[in-house]
Amino acid sequence: MTHHLGGAADGGTVSAAIERSIIEEPEEELVGGSTLFRFVARQPILDSDQNTFAYELLFRSGWENHFNANHEVASRHIVDNAIAFGLEWLVGSSTAFVNCTRRMVLLEIPVILPLSIVLELPPDTDVDEDLVTACMRLKQQGHRFAIDRYDLSPRWEPLLGVVDFIKVDFSSVEPRTRQGLVRKLAGTPVKLLAARLETGAAYLQAKQEGFQFFQGFYFTRPVVFSRPALGPVLHRLRFLDELSHASLNFNRILELLREEPGMSYRILRLANAAAVGARSTISNLRMALVLVGENRFRKLAITALTVELCGTQPDEAHRTILQKARFCELIAGDCNLEPEAMYLFGMLSVVFRILNLDMTSMASTIQLHPEMLDALAGVENIYSRVLQCAESYDCGDWDGFSTSSQSLGRSEHEISQHLYEARDWADHIFSDMQ
Repeated sequence: MTHHLGGAADGGTVSAAIERSIIEEPEEELVGGSTLFRFVARQPILDSDQNTFAYELLFRSGWENHFNANHEVASRHIVDNAIAFGLEWLVGSSTAFVNCTRRMVLLEIPVILPLSIVLELPPDTDVDEDLVTACMRLKQQGHRFAIDRYDLSPRWEPLLGVVDFIKVDFSSVEPRTRQGLVRKLAGTPVKLLAARLETGAAYLQAKQEGFQFFQGFYFTRPVVFSRPALGPVLHRLRFLDELSHASLNFNRILELLREEPGMSYRILRLANAAAVGARSTISNLRMALVLVGENRFRKLAITALTVELCGTQPDEAHRTILQKARFCELIAGDCNLEPEAMYLFGMLSVVFRILNLDMTSMASTIQLHPEMLDALAGVENIYSRVLQCAESYDCGDWDGFSTSSQSLGRSEHEISQHLYEARDWADHIFSDMQ
């Protein structure tokens, strides 16, 4: 089935969706990120007897034990990493507190998370009717919420009947204000958590004032954990394999997405941008499939996977991936090849090189046509000649370009036109980021 991104068939809607998503996505605000390891830190939350009640899971991009990203990036990565590590391994039978931004709540990303997770709303959250409604909907499904670093601002009032925990920065809120908050919440199910306790005296004071849970350096500093990131890479390659099938098994795709909260988030953003004019927000993946159609959903998911696989690479890497994928898709019609399969082939030809994966991992993870796998391994065939055309052109090897074009039975002009179109398409996506 042929699909076009930004072509005449869809009026450029999907292309615009991808452009907006990549431009808005604060992926590059990660500092010191590693493509080889995943990192997460945890800090215990104790009850009044100093027994561990929960762990807060904190974003880390490396061994440096401090926060170095914005809330949107951190929330998506910490959720993704928590699932990849395994919550049972990270927190055992304890509760996990995880940062969850307004955008994630509105897109209902938490529906794919275990109910044992408490969703922490960051202190800079914009509170309005849409957010309150979304929180109430998730609350009805069994999810719990906390307000992080509650500042007693009136804007939080609509959520006080929804949240289960309120975290107070004990070091920055005056005693009289804290005591007023304790009186205000007396008799309600909301639990108070004193955060940033740095001394024994502060802990005893918080306990005396009526706080039920406690967290801070006085007990312990956050501990950083890491794991190799190859597992998620292989999982995403299996996802690509599922998307390469002629007919999507959507139940299988939903199953795979349960382990990819970041992917789910990105696909929903892309789908909402693509479905301009829709009467309501696309809030779940099934709705995304219905409203944008199977072909567009497939392309959105493949594009999202590209960014997930190589998210810490510079923009040029993403541009190269999309350009090669689009070129292979365009030339497929000239060579009697399947455009969808060629789009995936072109993308993988760059992704595997960037990630430095071996052919054993490739062949056992994703079911490409055997000749495509041969081409990626360096065997001469029609697929490798397609790649040679693009590579010789990029390198200015005009003799090689001429030979490769002739081997495909096409003129240099025809091949060049496809390359121009693919390059312009990829450049258009990234032009506003410069």
